[in-house]
Amino acid sequence: MLFIMANAFPFLSLELGGRVEENILLSSGLAMYQMGMPDLGIIIFFTSIGFPFITIICMLYLLIPLRFGIVPPAMGPIYRLIEAINPWSLISVFMLGVLISIVKLQDLANVITGFSLYALVGLLVAFAAARANFDSRVNLGTF
Repeated sequence: MLFIMANAFPFLSLELGGRVEENILLSSGLAMYQMGMPDLGIIIFFTSIGFPFITIICMLYLLIPLRFGIVPPAMGPIYRLIEAINPWSLISVFMLGVLISIVKLQDLANVITGFSLYALVGLLVAFAAARANFDSRVNLGTF
């Protein structure tokens, strides 16, 4: 739910000279793509939206059936996919960049934080807790 809220609502708004420019999370990669840096735009999209989304969906695919004692099909390949893209799920790096940008932009314009920023902070905490508890060394018993 936090991921959906982080991507659906305004992230940051800049007010300068009476003009307000709202941004959503997707607009960061899209702006780089439109400014002639498509490689950077694609990397930003995948590391801040794509890979975290895939990780969350795959973790839910594995954990919900296991909670009810059912072994999901293709459990091994899905788990390996999660482990392979985990280093590229850079929500925390993206958040650090946003916080630095907010501090730097305070002198130039009025920065208005949106609901999506707070959802992203919650997602960052929940994502870190989920990854810390998603341990491959756990004995699954009869699974």
